[in-house]
Amino acid sequence: MQNDAEMFVFTESQKHPFFLTYETIMSSFPTHDQDLLVSWYDEGIRMVKQHAQNPTLCIKILHMLLLVFPKNPELYYFMGCLQKSLANTCKQSVLYWFQKAFQEFTPSGDSETLNPYQIENTLDFFKFLFECNYMNYIQYLMDTNESIFQKLLQIPCDPRWLLFLIAYYIKSNQLKHATQIYNLLQQGNIGSYSKDLQYKIYNNCLIMHTHMANFDRIPELLRRNFEICHSMKEDTEIEWNTKKHVFCSNMLHYDYMYHDPQDHRNMCLHVETYFPKLDDDFSPKEEPLLDLSFTEKIRVGYISSDFVEHAVSHFILPILEHHNLEEFEVTLFVTHNYSTIITEPQYARDCQRHRIVNLQHLSTENAVAKIREFNVQLLIDLNGYTEGHRLDILAQRPAPIQISYLGFPNTVGSAHILQYRITDHIADLPDSQQWFAEQRLYMSRCFLLYRSLAQTSPLPFLNGNSPFFPWIVLGAMNRESKNSDEVMQCWRTILEKTSHTKILIKLSSKEHDEIHMENYRKKLCIGGVLENRILFAKYGSTTEYFRLFSFIDVLLDTFPYSGTTTTCNALYNSVPVITLSQRDLHAHNVTASILTHCGMSEWVTTNPQDYIHKVIEWVTCPVNLATYRGNEHGPGEVHRRFVEGMMRPEPFMKEYEGILRDVYEKK
Repeated sequence: MQNDAEMFVFTESQKHPFFLTYETIMSSFPTHDQDLLVSWYDEGIRMVKQHAQNPTLCIKILHMLLLVFPKNPELYYFMGCLQKSLANTCKQSVLYWFQKAFQEFTPSGDSETLNPYQIENTLDFFKFLFECNYMNYIQYLMDTNESIFQKLLQIPCDPRWLLFLIAYYIKSNQLKHATQIYNLLQQGNIGSYSKDLQYKIYNNCLIMHTHMANFDRIPELLRRNFEICHSMKEDTEIEWNTKKHVFCSNMLHYDYMYHDPQDHRNMCLHVETYFPKLDDDFSPKEEPLLDLSFTEKIRVGYISSDFVEHAVSHFILPILEHHNLEEFEVTLFVTHNYSTIITEPQYARDCQRHRIVNLQHLSTENAVAKIREFNVQLLIDLNGYTEGHRLDILAQRPAPIQISYLGFPNTVGSAHILQYRITDHIADLPDSQQWFAEQRLYMSRCFLLYRSLAQTSPLPFLNGNSPFFPWIVLGAMNRESKNSDEVMQCWRTILEKTSHTKILIKLSSKEHDEIHMENYRKKLCIGGVLENRILFAKYGSTTEYFRLFSFIDVLLDTFPYSGTTTTCNALYNSVPVITLSQRDLHAHNVTASILTHCGMSEWVTTNPQDYIHKVIEWVTCPVNLATYRGNEHGPGEVHRRFVEGMMRPEPFMKEYEGILRDVYEKK
């Protein structure tokens, strides 16, 4: 039986009526036979919808239609959808067609309502911009097309648009706006929406409250998400991607709060339901690895959604810079930011030393096939469940050995997907009760190698020239989602017992959100603590962020999810860090590992009382602060120890590459 493409090759050669009419229209252009034009246009659209699986034919039809109707925005929208469906199309092509449609639709001021296709194009256009991480461009379009977006918000609002806005405002750190949109969404009858849309709304609500550290709401919302996860697996009303997103969101939240380990273990039982093997053709490679000789290199691959613009970049880029290319052949599999990595000159010394392969927009099958083209022997995942992950690819076992590293502080829950994870003896004690599906590969030093991507030298401590002098400033610089109720109770006690301190809290929101700040004051301004001792810094530029370290005397680490990049940024700028360790939680112990391996284990505490006592001890001893913190003339002892312990690539790479070599040879 002929397929659609074969049939149309035949029928076109016999002059299908659509193509015959096209010749008639073009030969007598411009024709005034409006009935002919309308019927021909309708036939073309019908053919495009009917034969969407034949992109070559559809593109030809749309080009013909556009030649006759160059101002028809629907055609640009259809072309954008078609381009988006193609596996190897470039994102600029998709964006061009969506934007052209956006520009060509009738200005919203000319009508009270929006064309249905205008709504669909706006949604698809903005979702694609969101996927490309073009947050500033989205904001520009919203600022310069206010009338369109006001109509999108008219009652009754399209809940899909509200859902997008919540996600956009969360990602762009406009949390006040996200809350307002969520409140608007609740004014409608959420129960009347499809289950799929309901679950997306509930999931975004959980993410929003986590970003804002609203821990009063999070347990209730997380329980709801857990119930959804257990009930939705067989529910055909829910899109598969929605199911995966809700599941992954739950897996991310365990590290932010103390929880029953069995709950997490139970969730892990469902991992391979959401990330199954697709086909026998994509089963793990069975052929034996080649024997390692002095002339053969080990083929290592790294897969990540963001090698260069993520917190993980501080730790993976120095590794890529110092990999021994005489022993290792390295390939970077990029699922996002490909053009940035291959074109920006600042990545010449790290990423561009290696082969870079673009997996953006590739299907699972095509991405697996692409990885296997390079016969990678060790594939190292830098995402886990974090945004942009491709666990769907890893579930097909494109490499015989797959390792978890850096991006996610917990197990993915399946030894089929990832067999190993790299850690150290402080972050993961050998007798830790935390369950991992992966086998742990231990380094004798800290499992991290750091390079500051924003600074070439530490900032001077302003001390007497600080705008807060003579107050001692305690820094709460981790992202807000780590500011648990347990750590806030400790901070409140410290403020109560030290009348000469202020706390500076870095917010995740760009806006001045008085309600949000008032929530912090309610938790901290108890027992005589005045509101003027609670300072806030809105989300700002990189320069503004690092400038805050010039004012801080001591950084207060968070728990149960401790800092990593923030801890390193503080220590690099010679700011002491006080942390609380917990023997059975990796995420709790990363700062403890950093401090211990830098010779500063005296700042690692083991219970909340010790944490409080250690902070008070430090802020009441100005001699210690002066020695360790430094001054305007240069950094103190903290910076020197940190550089020695965390920024020496030669000893780190020797052990790191030794671990990769060992696991390769054991296989």
